Amino acid sequence: MAGRSQIPLVSQVAAAPLSNGALQLWAVTSAGELFSTWKEAPDAHANWAPWQTFPAPATPPVQVAQVAAARLSNGALELWAVSNQGELFSTWKETPDANADWVPWQSFPALPEPVSQVTAAPLSNGALQLWAVTNQGQLFSTWKETSEANANWVPWQTFLGPAAPPAKVNQLAAAPLSNGALQLWVVTNQGQLFSTWKETPDANANWLPWQTFPGSPPGAAQVVQVAAAPLSNGALQLWAVTEQGQLLSTWKESPEPHANWAWWVDFAGAAPSASRVSQVAVAPLSNAALQLWAVTDQGRLLSTWKRSNDANAGWVPWESFLA
Repeated sequence: MAGRSQIPLVSQVAAAPLSNGALQLWAVTSAGELFSTWKEAPDAHANWAPWQTFPAPATPPVQVAQVAAARLSNGALELWAVSNQGELFSTWKETPDANADWVPWQSFPALPEPVSQVTAAPLSNGALQLWAVTNQGQLFSTWKETSEANANWVPWQTFLGPAAPPAKVNQLAAAPLSNGALQLWVVTNQGQLFSTWKETPDANANWLPWQTFPGSPPGAAQVVQVAAAPLSNGALQLWAVTEQGQLLSTWKESPEPHANWAWWVDFAGAAPSASRVSQVAVAPLSNAALQLWAVTDQGRLLSTWKRSNDANAGWVPWESFLA
């Protein structure tokens, strides 16, 4: 299939690095179509390939509402797609080779009720953990039984049992701290932000009780979506989209996993044309510098990235992505 320089209005994006470090990006359109593009080479400054239907012609047999991607322990990517009917599908690279084909879409083990959101991240031993939010705001999780890339997934479980967030969950994000221990954030239906993290880097360590995330966004802004990723020094950075379409950010003040979080700031000023942001996604380039994408309320896709792989480097001005 011939590639496209532009795609219809975007509603959601996700990104993850291939085994060679080149980024791959997926975009869900307002019509539920799924497109993808990727860096043509591992070089952080390489061009992006034209948009293509993902992966042509083996598209999911449904309209897609949300996607999430993460690396298996062998470096091969796995992708999950939530349909507009709340079904969950998955596909993955047949081998760790960055150019390997994707297996046909498969139904992922079902939950008791329709799914609205998923996210995944690697535990410290490389085994993936997956979380799912249902239409009723419940939070479930499953994980690979071992660090083997082909290991089975354990049955879905209510996440943290009775220690659930004090409100229904709408959206979530996860990322590893500098010691490899995972941290998880959830946004509730009341716009509150909660977090929990592994007590130690051990992949089998317990999770701490839910806590209100430090330093609520300025002006008691209600949060609708979050995204997180490690900076090149391992310190995490977190972004939050507010109900008013503002994009805020905070980060660990040092790479130490127990370091404090900086005060929330307005991220890189207003987006071009003063657009309201509706969703963000972030992933590391091959040189460990982060690239960030923002979807506007008008369905435009914008991007910015670190000027260098220095964790304190500035961000380039927002640009239309593959316009």
